[in-house]
Amino acid sequence: MPVITGVTREGKKLIVTGQNFDDGAKVLINGERQKTANDEISPSTTLIAKKAGKFIQPGNKVTVQNSDGTFSNEFTYNP
Repeated sequence: MPVITGVTREGKKLIVTGQNFDDGAKVLINGERQKTANDEISPSTTLIAKKAGKFIQPGNKVTVQNSDGTFSNEFTYNP
């Protein structure tokens, strides 16, 4: 089961850190899937939502869905 421990914004990118992210895991913001890539160096602990940093707002709910359909905890984005 994926677990989110942190969410940070770096320009246009949204960086989601945690554990148990599988290959093909997706970041969701308020239930909407985002274009997501696993980090090349730490693929099971870091996901990059490539353009989500442009529109995420404080209070938005971030979740991760693994390719097997399991969801992470809900993480509230508060920069």
